[in-house]
Amino acid sequence: NSKAFAANSHDAGLLATPQGYTIGDLESLDVDCVKGLMEQGYGIQENFLKDDLVNDVYRELEMIDFDGKLSIVQQQKMAGIRSDKICWVNYEGLEREKQPGLLELFKKMISIPFELNKKCSLYLQASGSFQLASYPKEAFYKKHMDGGYDSKLNNGRKVTAIFYANKDWTSSDGGQLRLYKQRPNPFQLEKGATEPNEDEMEHDIDPVGGRLVLFRSRDIPHEVLPTGRKRFAVSLWLPGPVGPGD
Repeated sequence: NSKAFAANSHDAGLLATPQGYTIGDLESLDVDCVKGLMEQGYGIQENFLKDDLVNDVYRELEMIDFDGKLSIVQQQKMAGIRSDKICWVNYEGLEREKQPGLLELFKKMISIPFELNKKCSLYLQASGSFQLASYPKEAFYKKHMDGGYDSKLNNGRKVTAIFYANKDWTSSDGGQLRLYKQRPNPFQLEKGATEPNEDEMEHDIDPVGGRLVLFRSRDIPHEVLPTGRKRFAVSLWLPGPVGPGD
């Protein structure tokens, strides 16, 4: 039963097999988004959710924040790495009556590895453990990687998916997701690619409501620039093996 599979997809190691997914049509990502992910290491999908649902998600995140459910990552704050507040939630942990927006968003984001496997054969595993983040005014997250290739850095993350629900966001509000150029992976280095001396900035992405960003967790250095007003993000990491599609 694919509905139960999607709902329970926080269990690690389940390959997101497109044939086993019957809830939707696996057509949430347009061609340019998928092509960008495969060729440049990142893709952007506008209007991932309808406006009314984006508004619901924003309101529900505000309520979660107001209720004090988000916490500072103390060790990383003390080290000056980040100053956002986060919590972890899975699909079953949502309140159906009070959180219809997050319910729809989680369902749709859970389908992403199925769709990417259908279109790109990345051998992604199903995932359903979401990080909700609130960035108060002036909050940031310094440059970092979400994963890596060697045994010390490889936490299993292959693709990072981030959804934004911020209303009426403009570039002057700050808080951009800054992506750096994709670093060559071990397979490319073996074929003669050279590693740059320093990371080159690639793209500053405004955290506009309804926007979904996908990028390669092991390849793309990134940071969140200081924000001029409160900013929300919902992240899902899609695990997958080193090799296929790299």
